[in-house]
Amino acid sequence: MNIKHPLMIAVLATTLSGAALADPYPVTVVDDLSRVVTFTEKPKNIASVSIFAADIMKKFGGKVVASSTFGGEMPKYLGDVMDDVVDIGSRSEANLELMRAANVDLTIAIRRYTEAHADEFEEIGKYLAYDTISYQDSERAVASAAMALGFGDEGVSLNEDFTELVDEMNDKAPGGVSALFVWNWEDTLYGYYDHYMTVSLQKALNADNPFGASPTPHTNKPFGGPISYEELLSYDPDVLFIFRSPGQDVASHPVYERLKAFKNNRIWRVKHQYPEVHGPIARELVLKEMAHLLYPDTFPKPEMPEGAQATPVVFKK
Repeated sequence: MNIKHPLMIAVLATTLSGAALADPYPVTVVDDLSRVVTFTEKPKNIASVSIFAADIMKKFGGKVVASSTFGGEMPKYLGDVMDDVVDIGSRSEANLELMRAANVDLTIAIRRYTEAHADEFEEIGKYLAYDTISYQDSERAVASAAMALGFGDEGVSLNEDFTELVDEMNDKAPGGVSALFVWNWEDTLYGYYDHYMTVSLQKALNADNPFGASPTPHTNKPFGGPISYEELLSYDPDVLFIFRSPGQDVASHPVYERLKAFKNNRIWRVKHQYPEVHGPIARELVLKEMAHLLYPDTFPKPEMPEGAQATPVVFKK
């Protein structure tokens, strides 16, 4: 199963002659706001509003100077590279003063939380905004951001290698299982439609998503919506993946004990990489861990950084 679509990246400028390998600049990329952004030199101090930029920077052997967080916690899946990174708050309310103090010269951000404040980000430095909803968004963002960071060829290779891995695991995944990925926000559950990347990876592993396809397939939005506990019971998935912000327990409800997933000990609390799956490290970790949790007899348990592993949910009475 090949879920890769043609890459819709507009690269409008290449390198100066004679310096292609050593220095690819200047380069020009287009982000998901259709903004044409030219880089005359390599960005030095990068802020990650959403974790995507921190992810791709680590993949290329670097690190960001500032990053948004969930519940004040840096993502465990990126390990100690995030230890001294400045916490600029939630991705919807990034602290611009802290970014200025960190001398940020490029912000790589999630579009839906930052486009209304694009002018403010551009006052600090260069600004790139990406949709980060679907699988195709991930490909486009990886290729575009990699170009801006001076790793254009590597970005293309990352996408090609990941699609190969997805196809290989699709061939091995036996199917015959259903799973639901939900975000537990306060007392409400939010499910994700088939096109959201985490779910599209689940479907590439031949696992059904009871929440189903978007009612507006011609557009990326909405990519999810609330699920009542009555609906959860009607879906009754074999496996339930729940994300909850750090420091908060998964909200208990009597319906959970009636689910097949509960009876078979297959309710898992997943970590930061699941809702912010679009970076090259996150998407590979999610694919491999999800494959193991769906088909433990087929796929081995992957090596995961400390604290990034899915854990069985224990509901507090």
